[in-house]
Amino acid sequence: MPRPTVPHRLLTLGAACGASFALAAGAALALDADLPGSGPDTTPTATAAAAKKPAAGRGPKGPRGLRGLTGRRGPQGARGATGETGVGGAQGPAGRDAIVLQPISINWQNGQSTGRDRATFTAPGIGQGQVICSRDAQMITFRRYDQRNDVALWTAKVFDRSDGQSVFDVKRGLLTQFTGEEVNEGFNLTAGALRGDGAYRGIIASHGDRSGPGGAGPAPTAFHLTFHWRFGDQFGDRCYVAGSFTTER
Repeated sequence: MPRPTVPHRLLTLGAACGASFALAAGAALALDADLPGSGPDTTPTATAAAAKKPAAGRGPKGPRGLRGLTGRRGPQGARGATGETGVGGAQGPAGRDAIVLQPISINWQNGQSTGRDRATFTAPGIGQGQVICSRDAQMITFRRYDQRNDVALWTAKVFDRSDGQSVFDVKRGLLTQFTGEEVNEGFNLTAGALRGDGAYRGIIASHGDRSGPGGAGPAPTAFHLTFHWRFGDQFGDRCYVAGSFTTER
């Protein structure tokens, strides 16, 4: 067999080297596919496995955070329409009757009693009277409205005498069908007394028309008075009376 020439040997060596390089490149590509971090596995098998992987369990609920600040109040809305008037409630019981209070006062000095020596009062439904304190009279006088009504004037008096002793006196004045129309009760112990100090309490009452069917009459009127007078001394004549008449209807 003839000996090969040089060119033929070179060709044989080149072919062998080419085959070796191809094998090495293929092995490198195979190793690169198996190395971690070399890229995601997008094969159908890997994608299906990732879809079937169960999700991790939910952890416990954490503590509640601090409450935030209250926000600004919004604008007031429009007022709604007024509703219909409801049914009225039941009427309550009647209240107490009104109290009629009549204060009176007499105050004069230095002998100037004209126009100041008396005060007028009323006992509603019964009559009208006057409190008088002048040089000539110191008393309470009362006149009834209707002669058919019997009227009683009760008085209790405490009179302080000049010797320091006090006198207590109770009297009753009556107006009936057999009497006049007026009753008087004095503040003094004796007529023409030049000095007087004391207090007066009393009540004026009537049972109504004596010829009527009966029943409650007009409400009584109670009174309380205090008095002081001096006549004929060096300081001049003077008199003071103060008090009130009260009627609870």
